[in-house]
Amino acid sequence: MSAIDRLILHTMPRAYMIALVSQGRLVELQVTRRDRPPLVEGIFLGRIERIMSDLDAAFVDIGSGRYLVYHPVGTGLGFSRRIDSDSERERLRGQVEGLLEGGIVVRTAAVGAPGELLQQDAALLLERWERIRREALGADQPTNLSARIPGERDVIAKALRDHGATLEEVIIEDRMQARALQDEMDRLREKIRVRWHSGPVSVFDIDDVAGQIDTALARRIVLESGVEVLFEPGETLCAIDVDSAAAGGRQGRAPRRAIEVNLEAVPAIAEQLRLRNIAGNVVIDFVTMRSAYDRDKVQASLAEALADDSVPTQVYGFTRLSLFELTRARRGPTLAAELEALEKSDD
Repeated sequence: MSAIDRLILHTMPRAYMIALVSQGRLVELQVTRRDRPPLVEGIFLGRIERIMSDLDAAFVDIGSGRYLVYHPVGTGLGFSRRIDSDSERERLRGQVEGLLEGGIVVRTAAVGAPGELLQQDAALLLERWERIRREALGADQPTNLSARIPGERDVIAKALRDHGATLEEVIIEDRMQARALQDEMDRLREKIRVRWHSGPVSVFDIDDVAGQIDTALARRIVLESGVEVLFEPGETLCAIDVDSAAAGGRQGRAPRRAIEVNLEAVPAIAEQLRLRNIAGNVVIDFVTMRSAYDRDKVQASLAEALADDSVPTQVYGFTRLSLFELTRARRGPTLAAELEALEKSDD
Protein backbone atom coordinates (compact mmCIF):
# COMPACT_ATOMS: atom_id res chain seq x y z
CA MET A 1 0.00 0.00 0.00
CA SER A 2 1.32 3.46 -0.95
CA ALA A 3 1.29 5.19 2.42
CA ILE A 4 1.59 8.95 2.03
CA ASP A 5 4.49 9.99 4.27
CA ARG A 6 5.21 13.53 3.04
CA LEU A 7 2.97 16.43 2.04
CA ILE A 8 4.45 19.39 0.17
CA LEU A 9 2.39 22.56 -0.20
CA HIS A 10 3.21 25.03 -2.96
CA THR A 11 1.33 28.33 -2.72
CA MET A 12 0.59 30.16 -5.97
CA PRO A 13 -1.24 33.45 -6.53
CA ARG A 14 -4.41 31.71 -7.71
CA ALA A 15 -4.08 28.18 -6.36
CA TYR A 16 -2.60 25.76 -3.87
CA MET A 17 -0.75 22.74 -5.19
CA ILE A 18 -0.36 19.82 -2.81
CA ALA A 19 2.06 17.02 -3.63
CA LEU A 20 1.34 13.74 -1.86
CA VAL A 21 4.58 11.76 -1.71
CA SER A 22 5.30 8.16 -0.71
CA GLN A 23 8.96 7.24 -0.19
CA GLY A 24 10.08 9.92 -2.62
CA ARG A 25 7.53 9.02 -5.30
CA LEU A 26 4.82 11.52 -6.26
CA VAL A 27 1.53 9.66 -5.79
CA GLU A 28 -0.96 12.45 -6.35
CA LEU A 29 -0.97 16.16 -7.14
CA GLN A 30 -3.97 18.10 -5.87
CA VAL A 31 -4.76 21.54 -7.28
CA THR A 32 -7.15 23.77 -5.32
CA ARG A 33 -8.10 27.12 -6.80
CA ARG A 34 -7.98 30.04 -4.38
CA ASP A 35 -10.01 32.33 -6.64
CA ARG A 36 -12.68 29.75 -7.49
CA PRO A 37 -13.32 27.14 -4.77
CA PRO A 38 -14.24 23.75 -6.27
CA LEU A 39 -17.72 22.26 -6.00
CA VAL A 40 -16.28 18.75 -5.72
CA GLU A 41 -16.31 17.54 -2.09
CA GLY A 42 -18.35 20.59 -1.03
CA ILE A 43 -21.15 20.30 1.52
CA PHE A 44 -24.56 21.26 0.17
CA LEU A 45 -28.07 21.48 1.53
CA GLY A 46 -30.74 20.45 -0.96
CA ARG A 47 -33.24 17.80 -1.98
CA ILE A 48 -32.35 14.57 -3.75
CA GLU A 49 -34.81 14.18 -6.58
CA ARG A 50 -33.21 11.26 -8.40
CA ILE A 51 -30.59 8.64 -7.70
CA MET A 52 -28.41 7.56 -10.62
CA SER A 53 -26.89 4.34 -9.30
CA ASP A 54 -25.19 3.57 -12.62
CA LEU A 55 -23.34 6.90 -12.38
CA ASP A 56 -22.47 6.53 -8.70
CA ALA A 57 -24.43 9.73 -8.03
CA ALA A 58 -26.32 11.11 -5.02
CA PHE A 59 -23.77 9.80 -2.55
CA VAL A 60 -23.41 12.25 0.34
CA ASP A 61 -20.22 12.40 2.39
CA ILE A 62 -20.24 14.75 5.38
CA GLY A 63 -16.94 13.73 7.01
CA SER A 64 -14.35 11.00 6.20
CA GLY A 65 -12.09 11.36 9.70
CA ARG A 66 -8.54 9.90 9.81
CA TYR A 67 -9.72 6.64 11.30
CA LEU A 68 -13.52 6.70 11.15
CA VAL A 69 -16.33 7.54 8.74
CA TYR A 70 -19.47 8.82 10.46
CA HIS A 71 -23.02 8.36 9.16
CA PRO A 72 -25.19 10.37 11.59
CA VAL A 73 -28.46 8.93 10.32
CA GLY A 74 -27.09 5.45 9.66
CA THR A 75 -26.75 2.41 11.88
CA GLY A 76 -24.27 -0.33 12.62
CA LEU A 77 -20.52 -0.74 12.57
CA GLY A 78 -18.61 -1.54 9.37
CA PHE A 79 -14.97 -2.06 8.48
CA SER A 80 -12.80 -1.26 5.49
CA ARG A 81 -12.44 -4.36 3.33
CA ARG A 82 -8.67 -4.02 3.73
CA ILE A 83 -8.94 -4.80 7.45
CA ASP A 84 -8.96 -8.58 7.03
CA SER A 85 -7.64 -9.60 10.44
CA ASP A 86 -10.43 -10.97 12.65
CA SER A 87 -8.50 -10.20 15.83
CA GLU A 88 -7.89 -6.57 14.76
CA ARG A 89 -11.54 -6.15 13.84
CA GLU A 90 -12.57 -7.37 17.29
CA ARG A 91 -10.07 -5.02 18.96
CA LEU A 92 -11.36 -2.07 16.96
CA ARG A 93 -14.97 -3.06 17.63
CA GLY A 94 -14.32 -2.90 21.34
CA GLN A 95 -12.72 0.55 21.00
CA VAL A 96 -15.29 2.09 18.64
CA GLU A 97 -18.70 0.74 19.63
CA GLY A 98 -20.68 3.32 21.57
CA LEU A 99 -18.47 6.29 20.62
CA LEU A 100 -21.08 7.83 18.29
CA GLU A 101 -24.81 7.57 17.79
CA GLY A 102 -25.40 6.45 14.22
CA GLY A 103 -23.40 4.44 11.75
CA ILE A 104 -19.61 4.09 11.84
CA VAL A 105 -17.17 2.71 9.29
CA VAL A 106 -13.63 1.99 10.50
CA ARG A 107 -11.02 3.06 7.92
CA THR A 108 -7.89 1.10 7.06
CA ALA A 109 -5.74 3.73 8.78
CA ALA A 110 -7.25 2.66 12.13
CA VAL A 111 -5.27 -0.60 12.13
CA GLY A 112 -2.99 -0.48 15.16
CA ALA A 113 -4.30 2.92 16.30
CA PRO A 114 -4.73 3.23 20.09
CA GLY A 115 -8.16 3.82 21.58
CA GLU A 116 -7.24 7.38 22.60
CA LEU A 117 -6.77 8.43 18.98
CA LEU A 118 -10.00 6.74 17.90
CA GLN A 119 -11.91 8.57 20.63
CA GLN A 120 -10.34 11.86 19.61
CA ASP A 121 -11.28 11.26 15.96
CA ALA A 122 -14.87 10.45 16.95
CA ALA A 123 -15.12 13.63 19.02
CA LEU A 124 -13.90 15.77 16.11
CA LEU A 125 -16.35 14.11 13.73
CA LEU A 126 -19.24 14.68 16.12
CA GLU A 127 -18.26 18.32 16.58
CA ARG A 128 -18.09 18.79 12.81
CA TRP A 129 -21.46 17.13 12.26
CA GLU A 130 -23.14 19.28 14.93
CA ARG A 131 -21.82 22.40 13.22
CA ILE A 132 -23.09 21.20 9.84
CA ARG A 133 -26.49 20.35 11.33
CA ARG A 134 -26.86 23.77 12.98
CA GLU A 135 -25.91 25.56 9.76
CA ALA A 136 -28.30 23.41 7.73
CA LEU A 137 -31.25 24.04 10.03
CA GLY A 138 -30.79 27.79 9.69
CA ALA A 139 -30.27 27.90 5.92
CA ASP A 140 -32.61 28.00 2.94
CA GLN A 141 -32.11 25.32 0.33
CA PRO A 142 -30.34 24.91 -1.98
CA THR A 143 -27.17 26.39 -0.52
CA ASN A 144 -23.46 25.65 -0.26
CA LEU A 145 -22.50 25.12 3.38
CA SER A 146 -18.77 24.64 2.75
CA ALA A 147 -17.86 28.29 3.39
CA ARG A 148 -19.65 28.18 6.76
CA ILE A 149 -17.85 25.13 8.14
CA PRO A 150 -14.48 25.93 9.78
CA GLY A 151 -11.60 24.28 7.99
CA GLU A 152 -13.77 22.90 5.19
CA ARG A 153 -11.82 24.89 2.59
CA ASP A 154 -8.50 24.53 4.39
CA VAL A 155 -6.39 22.39 2.05
CA ILE A 156 -4.00 21.34 4.81
CA ALA A 157 -6.81 20.36 7.19
CA LYS A 158 -8.40 18.20 4.50
CA ALA A 159 -5.11 16.52 3.63
CA LEU A 160 -4.45 15.79 7.30
CA ARG A 161 -7.90 14.20 7.62
CA ASP A 162 -7.24 11.98 4.63
CA HIS A 163 -3.58 11.09 5.18
CA GLY A 164 -2.66 12.15 8.72
CA ALA A 165 -2.47 8.59 9.96
CA THR A 166 0.64 7.90 7.84
CA LEU A 167 2.11 11.38 7.35
CA GLU A 168 5.56 11.99 8.79
CA GLU A 169 6.28 15.46 7.44
CA VAL A 170 4.51 18.53 6.02
CA ILE A 171 6.56 21.11 4.11
CA ILE A 172 5.11 24.61 3.66
CA GLU A 173 6.44 27.75 1.99
CA ASP A 174 4.54 30.23 4.19
CA ARG A 175 6.35 30.77 7.51
CA MET A 176 3.30 31.86 9.51
CA GLN A 177 1.22 29.00 8.14
CA ALA A 178 3.96 26.54 9.05
CA ARG A 179 4.24 27.91 12.59
CA ALA A 180 0.46 27.79 13.10
CA LEU A 181 0.31 24.21 11.87
CA GLN A 182 3.20 23.17 14.12
CA ASP A 183 1.40 24.69 17.11
CA GLU A 184 -1.70 22.73 16.16
CA MET A 185 0.29 19.51 15.86
CA ASP A 186 1.81 20.13 19.29
CA ARG A 187 -1.61 20.80 20.78
CA LEU A 188 -2.95 17.55 19.36
CA ARG A 189 0.25 15.71 20.36
CA GLU A 190 0.81 14.67 16.77
CA LYS A 191 4.18 13.32 15.66
CA ILE A 192 3.97 14.96 12.23
CA ARG A 193 6.92 17.27 11.56
CA VAL A 194 6.18 20.68 10.06
CA ARG A 195 8.99 22.27 8.08
CA TRP A 196 9.11 25.79 6.69
CA HIS A 197 10.79 25.85 3.28
CA SER A 198 12.78 28.93 2.38
CA GLY A 199 15.54 29.61 -0.07
CA PRO A 200 16.16 30.19 -3.76
CA VAL A 201 14.98 26.77 -4.99
CA SER A 202 11.34 25.79 -5.42
CA VAL A 203 9.67 23.65 -2.78
CA PHE A 204 8.81 21.25 -5.60
CA ASP A 205 12.52 20.55 -6.09
CA ILE A 206 12.18 18.39 -2.98
CA ASP A 207 11.85 14.74 -4.07
CA ASP A 208 12.08 16.08 -7.63
CA VAL A 209 8.32 16.68 -7.56
CA ALA A 210 8.64 19.10 -10.49
CA GLY A 211 10.39 16.47 -12.57
CA GLN A 212 7.79 13.85 -11.70
CA ILE A 213 5.04 16.28 -12.74
CA ASP A 214 6.78 16.71 -16.09
CA THR A 215 6.83 12.93 -16.48
CA ALA A 216 3.11 12.77 -15.73
CA LEU A 217 2.46 15.27 -18.53
CA ALA A 218 4.55 13.39 -21.10
CA ARG A 219 3.01 11.06 -23.67
CA ARG A 220 5.82 8.55 -23.29
CA ILE A 221 7.67 7.40 -20.18
CA VAL A 222 10.78 5.20 -20.19
CA LEU A 223 11.37 2.73 -17.37
CA GLU A 224 14.81 1.88 -16.01
CA SER A 225 15.20 -1.21 -18.20
CA GLY A 226 14.26 0.67 -21.36
CA VAL A 227 10.63 -0.48 -21.47
CA GLU A 228 8.47 2.35 -22.79
CA VAL A 229 4.86 3.11 -21.90
CA LEU A 230 2.90 5.38 -24.23
CA PHE A 231 -0.27 7.22 -23.12
CA GLU A 232 -2.80 8.37 -25.72
CA PRO A 233 -5.67 10.07 -23.85
CA GLY A 234 -8.93 10.83 -25.66
CA GLU A 235 -12.28 12.30 -24.67
CA THR A 236 -13.81 9.02 -23.50
CA LEU A 237 -10.99 6.50 -23.84
CA CYS A 238 -7.31 6.36 -23.00
CA ALA A 239 -5.08 3.96 -24.90
CA ILE A 240 -1.86 2.75 -23.26
CA ASP A 241 0.83 0.89 -25.18
CA VAL A 242 3.67 -1.11 -23.64
CA ASP A 243 6.71 -1.25 -25.91
CA SER A 244 9.71 -3.47 -25.20
CA ALA A 245 11.76 -2.40 -28.22
CA ALA A 246 14.44 -0.66 -26.15
CA ALA A 247 14.48 -3.33 -23.46
CA GLY A 248 16.26 -6.11 -25.35
CA GLY A 249 18.54 -8.55 -23.63
CA ARG A 250 21.90 -7.27 -22.50
CA GLN A 251 25.07 -8.60 -24.04
CA GLY A 252 25.40 -12.27 -23.25
CA ARG A 253 21.85 -12.55 -21.92
CA ALA A 254 18.68 -13.87 -23.50
CA PRO A 255 15.98 -11.34 -24.54
CA ARG A 256 13.46 -10.57 -21.82
CA ARG A 257 10.21 -12.54 -21.85
CA ALA A 258 6.93 -10.76 -22.50
CA ILE A 259 5.64 -11.54 -18.99
CA GLU A 260 8.72 -9.86 -17.45
CA VAL A 261 8.26 -6.71 -19.53
CA ASN A 262 4.55 -6.48 -18.73
CA LEU A 263 5.02 -7.04 -15.01
CA GLU A 264 7.59 -4.25 -14.95
CA ALA A 265 5.13 -1.92 -16.69
CA VAL A 266 2.21 -2.69 -14.34
CA PRO A 267 3.19 -0.50 -11.33
CA ALA A 268 4.10 2.40 -13.62
CA ILE A 269 0.71 2.19 -15.33
CA ALA A 270 -1.17 2.11 -12.02
CA GLU A 271 0.91 5.00 -10.70
CA GLN A 272 0.33 7.14 -13.78
CA LEU A 273 -3.41 6.46 -13.93
CA ARG A 274 -3.76 7.95 -10.47
CA LEU A 275 -1.26 10.76 -10.91
CA ARG A 276 -2.67 11.84 -14.28
CA ASN A 277 -6.23 11.32 -12.96
CA ILE A 278 -7.21 9.42 -16.09
CA ALA A 279 -10.90 8.44 -16.08
CA GLY A 280 -13.35 6.53 -18.20
CA ASN A 281 -12.46 3.57 -20.42
CA VAL A 282 -8.82 2.50 -20.51
CA VAL A 283 -7.37 -0.01 -22.98
CA ILE A 284 -3.84 -1.34 -22.45
CA ASP A 285 -1.87 -3.02 -25.23
CA PHE A 286 0.59 -5.18 -23.30
CA VAL A 287 3.34 -7.11 -25.05
CA THR A 288 1.55 -10.20 -26.41
CA MET A 289 1.57 -13.24 -24.13
CA ARG A 290 0.51 -16.64 -25.41
CA SER A 291 0.15 -18.24 -21.99
CA ALA A 292 -3.19 -17.86 -20.18
CA TYR A 293 -1.26 -18.30 -16.93
CA ASP A 294 0.94 -15.30 -17.78
CA ARG A 295 -2.09 -13.18 -18.68
CA ASP A 296 -3.77 -14.06 -15.38
CA LYS A 297 -0.60 -13.14 -13.53
CA VAL A 298 -0.46 -9.70 -15.20
CA GLN A 299 -4.15 -9.12 -14.47
CA ALA A 300 -3.73 -10.03 -10.78
CA SER A 301 -0.66 -7.81 -10.50
CA LEU A 302 -2.46 -4.84 -12.04
CA ALA A 303 -5.52 -5.33 -9.83
CA GLU A 304 -3.25 -5.37 -6.77
CA ALA A 305 -1.41 -2.22 -7.88
CA LEU A 306 -4.69 -0.39 -8.49
CA ALA A 307 -6.02 -1.31 -5.04
CA ASP A 308 -4.13 1.65 -3.53
CA ASP A 309 -6.07 4.11 -5.69
CA SER A 310 -8.80 5.93 -3.77
CA VAL A 311 -10.80 6.31 -7.00
CA PRO A 312 -12.87 3.20 -7.82
CA THR A 313 -11.43 1.18 -10.70
CA GLN A 314 -13.05 -1.82 -12.38
CA VAL A 315 -10.72 -4.35 -13.99
CA TYR A 316 -12.23 -6.44 -16.81
CA GLY A 317 -9.22 -8.29 -18.19
CA PHE A 318 -8.02 -9.31 -21.65
CA THR A 319 -10.20 -9.27 -24.75
CA ARG A 320 -10.02 -11.68 -27.69
CA LEU A 321 -7.61 -9.28 -29.32
CA SER A 322 -5.34 -9.52 -26.23
CA LEU A 323 -6.12 -5.94 -25.22
CA PHE A 324 -6.62 -5.27 -21.51
CA GLU A 325 -9.72 -3.32 -20.46
CA LEU A 326 -10.52 -1.37 -17.29
CA THR A 327 -12.58 1.63 -16.25
CA ARG A 328 -11.71 4.31 -13.71
CA ALA A 329 -14.33 6.58 -12.12
CA ARG A 330 -14.22 10.26 -12.97
CA ARG A 331 -13.15 12.53 -10.10
CA GLY A 332 -12.60 15.96 -11.59
CA PRO A 333 -10.45 16.94 -14.59
CA THR A 334 -7.23 15.24 -15.57
CA LEU A 335 -3.97 16.61 -14.21
CA ALA A 336 -3.06 17.99 -17.64
CA ALA A 337 -6.42 19.80 -17.95
CA GLU A 338 -6.15 21.14 -14.40
CA LEU A 339 -2.70 22.61 -14.96
CA GLU A 340 -3.64 23.96 -18.39
CA ALA A 341 -6.65 25.80 -16.92
CA LEU A 342 -4.45 27.18 -14.13
CA GLU A 343 -1.86 28.40 -16.64
CA LYS A 344 -4.53 30.15 -18.72
CA SER A 345 -5.93 31.92 -15.66
CA ASP A 346 -2.47 33.38 -14.94
CA ASP A 347 -2.15 34.88 -18.43
